[in-house]
Amino acid sequence: MLELAIEHDQPNAVAELFFDTGNGFNAKQSLRLPLPQAKVIKRVFYVPFGMRALRLDPISAEGCFTISHCKLVWLKPSFSKNRILQRLRKVHSQYKNLASTTISLELKKQARQDGLPWRETALQAYQSTFEHSVAGVNYSWWLEQQAERRQEQLQTLQRQQSEWTCQPVISILLPVYNTPPTLLAECINSVTAQLYSNWQLCIADDASTSAETRQALQQLCAGDERIKLVQRENNGHISAASNSALEVATGDYVKWL
Repeated sequence: MLELAIEHDQPNAVAELFFDTGNGFNAKQSLRLPLPQAKVIKRVFYVPFGMRALRLDPISAEGCFTISHCKLVWLKPSFSKNRILQRLRKVHSQYKNLASTTISLELKKQARQDGLPWRETALQAYQSTFEHSVAGVNYSWWLEQQAERRQEQLQTLQRQQSEWTCQPVISILLPVYNTPPTLLAECINSVTAQLYSNWQLCIADDASTSAETRQALQQLCAGDERIKLVQRENNGHISAASNSALEVATGDYVKWL
């Protein structure tokens, strides 16, 4: 556990602890620490196997600072676990106010699903409880972390989805009338980019007068058999167009977009 207190002149400040396991110091092996003014923070962390050196960056921006307290404390595994569970019970939205035993069981279940060690899953949840503070200081870094986490979540979801015994077809109804091609592309791409692939997109063009819209529809719908395009001869407004899209829907469930 790291105990740290730094006096600084920043409105918001973040310290960063780096670990060198043989490949030098890098952001992927680091721990970011939001710094309240002149208060001691305590963070549990796991020392990576083969660590050769540590480096502490006291603040992430130019400024003045004084380190008033800095201490590394080796913890027993049982104490570390209890401290992590207490933090999750107090702060984490998913585990707040649950019993420690329940949180522990849920983390073990999640670890099995993700194919990860329990410790890694628990530490990820623990570290996430501090991210709201870090995001306010360095939004770009926070976005990078979310992108990495999202990629991991997508891989997990793909693995879980392949095991589903029931994969219903979702019919998505999309009425269109003179929609600008850029917006139309974004809308259709938001469906084709879905991780769940068992869908059909039923588009009803409500007699658009825009040649650009009609041309964009032909291009965007080509090459994907899951997209069905109905071109109405008369403008009937959104209700009639939605009904036209519904007529070609063959899925188990229907939703509107």
